[in-house]
Amino acid sequence: MWPPPPPAGREIVQRWIAEQRPDVLLMIYNDHVTSFFFDHYSAFALGVGERWQVADEGALGSAVDRVLTEHVKVVEDFRAGKKAALGFLVGQVMKATQGKANPALVNRLLIEKLPKG
Repeated sequence: MWPPPPPAGREIVQRWIAEQRPDVLLMIYNDHVTSFFFDHYSAFALGVGERWQVADEGALGSAVDRVLTEHVKVVEDFRAGKKAALGFLVGQVMKATQGKANPALVNRLLIEKLPKG
């Protein structure tokens, strides 16, 4: 059968990932058949799906900087005490990354980069 079924126990791994939400996951999987095609097989082998969140602070930092530059009025609102402005900015970064960013990381980066009022 091709592709071969995922390794047994993947539900345990899926549950752990859902609970722990790691920023980085390194998996080494080598059965001497699929290792040649690993770049096309890793999500299937792990059994967690095709959607991965961007957790690269450098890449997200650029998106955050761009959103802060484009939404000066919202930044001013945040500095004036309107905490809902933060949610709007998180949404704009998520939109800029096509929903692939890690929202918790985006939130943290925004708070670090927002000018203190």
